Amino acid sequence: MTLILLLLITPPVVSKDVDFSSQINRLLSEVFNNLEIQSVNAYIAKVEKDKLYLDQGKEGNFSAGDKLVVKRRIDLLKDPITQERLGTINKSLAEISITKIEDHYSIAKITDKLQEDEIKAGDKVMNDKEQVQILLAQFSNSKRLQELTEHIEGKFYSYLTRKKLFGVNSVDISNYRQLDNIEQQGDYLVTGEVYEGRDKIFLKVELYYMNTALTAAEKVISFANKDEVVNYYRQKYINEHTGYRLLFKTDDFAGPSYSLAWGNLKYGSVVVNHGSRIEIMNYDSELTSEYTIENYKRTKYDDYNLVIGDTDKKGGVEIFAENYNYPIQFKVNPPEDKVQVLKKFNRNRPKLIADLNGKTYLVTRDYKGLLKFNLWQQKKFVTDFKIEIGQNEGYRVNLSNLDENKDKELILTSYQEEKGYRLKIYDLDYKLKAQLDKILGAEFVIANLNTNQKPEIYSYSKQNNRIIVFEWQDNKYQQIWQSKKLADDIVDLASGDINKDGKQELLVLVNNDEQSKIYVYDYQTVNDD
Repeated sequence: MTLILLLLITPPVVSKDVDFSSQINRLLSEVFNNLEIQSVNAYIAKVEKDKLYLDQGKEGNFSAGDKLVVKRRIDLLKDPITQERLGTINKSLAEISITKIEDHYSIAKITDKLQEDEIKAGDKVMNDKEQVQILLAQFSNSKRLQELTEHIEGKFYSYLTRKKLFGVNSVDISNYRQLDNIEQQGDYLVTGEVYEGRDKIFLKVELYYMNTALTAAEKVISFANKDEVVNYYRQKYINEHTGYRLLFKTDDFAGPSYSLAWGNLKYGSVVVNHGSRIEIMNYDSELTSEYTIENYKRTKYDDYNLVIGDTDKKGGVEIFAENYNYPIQFKVNPPEDKVQVLKKFNRNRPKLIADLNGKTYLVTRDYKGLLKFNLWQQKKFVTDFKIEIGQNEGYRVNLSNLDENKDKELILTSYQEEKGYRLKIYDLDYKLKAQLDKILGAEFVIANLNTNQKPEIYSYSKQNNRIIVFEWQDNKYQQIWQSKKLADDIVDLASGDINKDGKQELLVLVNNDEQSKIYVYDYQTVNDD
């Protein structure tokens, strides 16, 4: 017997906080509270080699592909005087799968034999599920009601998964007429529609038996069609779907890694300094190693920072590192990489390649606290100008226009007496413009993940191992986000468009005692999906 329910609820005007949760909860309770697992009661009619014939066909409560269990009832004990059965059990003989359904019989095959007993005519066929299997289809809606609809779908999914009686799968259909497109097995299908009347929004929910497509229940509720209702849930949706997120993380690399850089190299864009080698990696659905520079080994005297860019403007990209207190320049050119030692720059560490006033500079810092801005001229680097900085400054250096004026700022790390580092922002005349109050780790990167045309500063807290993001707001640098605590120690950061979606991602290198890996973050907005 098919049960069809139609319920129309017209509640009072929605309150100012547009909370209609009680209506949704009542609807959920009325639709789902009395659902039971649809029992299968068929019998084996005939056994023929590897085919099992069941005594029910299209009238049966099962479908092709269903997984069922063959059971045999066994009397446990009889009263010796009255011969009354004192107990029975159903012994599971085999798991079977329905392969074909005819008008008045069905055919199945054994998928897993559970006992040595042979299956024979008269054995019972049952389902062996403990949960009602619900398939939840996407709810249809108009563009104006898209965010409200997603909120309602979320409440349905949360309600069903919260109750252990239900197993829930989302399916990519919008109505019962598309049942043939569903691959998942289930007892019931739930479809919904959110639509507008003149002054009300209606939610219609339909529940179908999967095996027959007949309606099990149908309910409708309504609430006030007001802009404040729609806008409330749109803003709620925006808040929940906007922000930084972990896009993916790589598998572990063997051994520790010391620094991370980004550059448009022939073999890839992600460059990792492992200390005994420099590895170039490329991303195509996953990050893979494409090329390794073997003729490199960092010594205890050297900074592990890598600087990447095109300083000679010939279209090639060079990698700069430090080796035995000298800057060295790699030009990746298999089978033999070209290595040049910049002998006139003894005890100058490469810090940055930066564009300034139409020129491309290799920026180095010497042991006296001089930042040197060097140009490639006549097959060598020549210092164009210098900026004298503090002895405790310049472990890491960057140039960027952070505060939306026309001039670039000089961003430096400043060591704070064994506590850690503080970031200081200067103009190019070395006049202090601002500093960040937080004590941070040694590394930072300037990037624009949130695409608001205003760069952010990305660093991390060494104390609690969280990524921290700052942005220029209201005439000062303010923290706008911090990540969850990472399990491994943060070592370095870089940024670039790793997945070629036209936006920057943040790459974070982490280490433990024996392994390292890279976390990749992006900034999601409601238009990204």
